[in-house]
Amino acid sequence: IDREKAPPEVFTKKNTPPEAYTGSYVNGKMRGQGQKLQNWREQHPPKTIGFTSCDCNADFDPGIVLDPFAGAGTVGVVAKKLGRQFILIDIKKEYCEMAKKRITQIGYQMELRI
Repeated sequence: IDREKAPPEVFTKKNTPPEAYTGSYVNGKMRGQGQKLQNWREQHPPKTIGFTSCDCNADFDPGIVLDPFAGAGTVGVVAKKLGRQFILIDIKKEYCEMAKKRITQIGYQMELRI
């Protein structure tokens, strides 16, 4: 944070609330400070920005995408949308079934080996 440009209510090392981590505030205000505790923190973005596609993989080398920790199958979904083949591996049967269900919902038939 640029201290010269930051508004005074932004939490900085120069403008540290004295008891910020001890929890000594009443009705949302720091004891003896008069400002709400939330004013000492930076605001989060109002929404998730999300992902956008780019041309960065336009000239990718053909091959198979390997995900040894498949989880819910996000790598498989993205690989399918990009027209690539993939192998997903997970130690838990429940995650394998979840990934298969998710990938078949986008119209791709896959084999599940346990």
